[in-house]
Amino acid sequence: MYLDYPGQCYYEELNQAIPKKQSYKPINREGYCQSIYCRPDYVLEIGYCGRHNLVPTEQCRIASDMRRTFPECCPKLVCQESESNYI
Repeated sequence: MYLDYPGQCYYEELNQAIPKKQSYKPINREGYCQSIYCRPDYVLEIGYCGRHNLVPTEQCRIASDMRRTFPECCPKLVCQESESNYI
């Protein structure tokens, strides 16, 4: 808890005050796909994307959409639809 932000936690990395018992989910902040919760005891609980073993291929790439909130901004395998030869 910072004296400048009574009743709130302060997340220094993002210069963000978070009210007690509330969550903050940054968007459009490259590298910050997470959920930050301010506990009643002013401790921050931070949820991150899980580690992944995604492997890009010729048809698929690993992508994150930082315009989305956590967990939708986590890396995903995005594949192009292959062209079919069906008539």
